[in-house]
Amino acid sequence: MIDKKTSRFFYGYIIVAAAFWVMAVAWGVNRTFGVFVSPLTQEFGWSRAGISGAFTLCMVVLGSISLAAGRLTDRLGPRQMIVACGLFMGGGFLLCSRIGTLWHLYLFFGVFTGIGMSGTWAPMMSTVARWFIRHRALMSGILSAGPAAGIVLMPPLVTWLIDRVGWRISFALLGGITCLCLTAAAFFLKRDPGQIGASPLGMDEKAGTWADLQDRGLSLSQAFRKRSFWLLNLISLCDALLVNVVTVHIVPHVITLGIDPLRAAMVLSLAAGVSIPARIAMGHLADRIGNRRGLSLCLAMSVIAFAVLPFARGMASLSVFAVLYGIGLWTTSAVMSPFIADLFGLKAHGAIFSCTVFAGTLGGGLGPVAVGALFDLTGAYQAGFFVCLAASIVSLASLFFVPRGRPFFSRPSDPA
Repeated sequence: MIDKKTSRFFYGYIIVAAAFWVMAVAWGVNRTFGVFVSPLTQEFGWSRAGISGAFTLCMVVLGSISLAAGRLTDRLGPRQMIVACGLFMGGGFLLCSRIGTLWHLYLFFGVFTGIGMSGTWAPMMSTVARWFIRHRALMSGILSAGPAAGIVLMPPLVTWLIDRVGWRISFALLGGITCLCLTAAAFFLKRDPGQIGASPLGMDEKAGTWADLQDRGLSLSQAFRKRSFWLLNLISLCDALLVNVVTVHIVPHVITLGIDPLRAAMVLSLAAGVSIPARIAMGHLADRIGNRRGLSLCLAMSVIAFAVLPFARGMASLSVFAVLYGIGLWTTSAVMSPFIADLFGLKAHGAIFSCTVFAGTLGGGLGPVAVGALFDLTGAYQAGFFVCLAASIVSLASLFFVPRGRPFFSRPSDPA
């Protein structure tokens, strides 16, 4: 047993660092898919729609398997989960280096790497939530910045790599790197502080033992009967819909306005760059004002951003949208996991959070297709962006209908 009174270093910070590494590597590598599209088109003559279908399948598999991954993390812990993720992701990318037909890409990238990705977001966020009561939102914000950091770094690196050694060797190298990095990080992960005889940071010793606290809360079946559970899933669906619409369509939209492709890409890069410090800052702010208020601030900024977008025509107004979007919508990930812990406790946190991830994949898959179809019908993105504005309003309004209550594990001074 670790003497909590004499131990100066809290192992939870190692958990955050290892989980950040997992998120940065896994999501950064996953988001390199786009840089392989042109080489695969040139090599095999496949359509871009056909190739992109493998990425859509990956997201569907990710969301579906996340439901099981969250429950397994609650029961077994994250270490075994991340080792399995590393093997599936690494193996999927290694096999992609040998593809010869389109169904190979769907199987190896869509299914194999999708299974691997399912163990990253929800299990990592849930694990960090178990280690922190004080600074929980801040740590979640730091962790949620991991994918953004990976997405900023990995695609340019892989683009350079493909130019030097070709797409097959690049796939193989990514497979080896992913497997090694995730497996190494897994050995630093522990499910909860009780495994090393410690307590979560900020736990009130008068509230009971950590074993008591980690079992406090609702089961998944009990959460199903709560209105707040379904409202949070609706919020997650709307938010992921908006995120993926912007990811897929903002650059083509800006180009249709007569802006050159390089400057058009800067709009998305600005949003991603702003979101990295914003996620950390939002986590810190949510610890001070409460997770509900933090989430409402994020969603309110999202509404303003999508009110600006249909009328933005030049780089100045588009940059305003990008900053509002990056600070607002892309920071909700820093607050959602701790807010779920507030509402439902930690007993089934991984399973409950995984349900919101699954809802998000449904919205994330629907949004780009719907907005693309509206563009095909109207020849412009304005109608689709007004749909996005409506979705952002629905998301914010849903939060106001989530019943208020005192957070689990709260201290007397904590805001509700």
